[in-house]
Amino acid sequence: MKIEDFELLIDNCEITAEEDKVYFTPYSNKDNQRVAKILIDEKMNDLSVDGFNQIVEQKWPTYQARKKVKQQKLDRYNKMTTEEIAKLPMEDKVEYLELLFPRKMTKAQVIDVCEQNEANIRACLFNLDFPQSFWQKEQKQADRYVALIANSPELVEKLQNWPNTSLDDKKNVIKQSLKIFEYVYGTAPKLEFYTEAQERERLVKLGFPKDTHIDMAYFKDGKIYFNEERLQTSENFFAVSVPFHEGTHYRQDRESFGNPLIDRLFNSNANYATIYENQRNNQEDKNYKDLYTMMPDEVHAYGLQKYMENALMEKARLERLQNNDTKIVKNIHNKGYSMSKVNQYRSR
Repeated sequence: MKIEDFELLIDNCEITAEEDKVYFTPYSNKDNQRVAKILIDEKMNDLSVDGFNQIVEQKWPTYQARKKVKQQKLDRYNKMTTEEIAKLPMEDKVEYLELLFPRKMTKAQVIDVCEQNEANIRACLFNLDFPQSFWQKEQKQADRYVALIANSPELVEKLQNWPNTSLDDKKNVIKQSLKIFEYVYGTAPKLEFYTEAQERERLVKLGFPKDTHIDMAYFKDGKIYFNEERLQTSENFFAVSVPFHEGTHYRQDRESFGNPLIDRLFNSNANYATIYENQRNNQEDKNYKDLYTMMPDEVHAYGLQKYMENALMEKARLERLQNNDTKIVKNIHNKGYSMSKVNQYRSR
């Protein structure tokens, strides 16, 4: 077994034993496929406790030595200035995020790490650059999504008459959009709707303030969750843009994008920094949601969404209706689009 595979099992999985058999349960869905492959390749699906102990005995000295080296690297990164972090090669920036945010962290640990390193985290995230070839490939696939929607008279008609479309029909447009997404990308998340009251109750149980911002939609554990109230009052692009945006997050969790650094970036836990940002919840701060819009997965999703929307307006001759978003929500989205535009400009 490669030491990298051993590290993945030890660091990224809950390890349990039952009836002399060892089980590995990934902490994150991101690791499901990699862990499953390791268990098959190494014939570990029926691993006994004794067999596991033998592997640990063999690999542990190397594991500990590599862990020490990683900590030394992290210490060096943490001593750098923001200017030095910003100028690091892409591979070093990805490594910094991987070392800073291991898979298993408590909320308190995340907040502590972010409080100590916020300036460097911002410098790292803001200066991450995706290759131009990555954007070009992604836009080409987005063109197929646009073409299939534009060539559906039923969908286009509902989008044109969105204010007069019933809530059930709006939900059906979302379902149709996800079917088109699945046709284009070969995969799509499951779908669930929620009310703002249900979502606020969930967030309060997780320890967030009662006035925490409620999203119009979000992706979690293989599902897209849609805010029913926001859907009812939404503008017409909501039902095609949000499935596309959140579907992009679904792909980030499961796909290889043909570039090892991009795959590592999406596989990292950089988004743990948003836990720290949400806990502060200072909606009056001009930097509110900066960390969220700097997340690699959001830069990708916002950039691709904006490209898709512009192409759909042109191809389907659709006029985008005015939305009822609050000033805070509009500012968040504008920051997201701006960050992705900066990234794409630098990739040229």
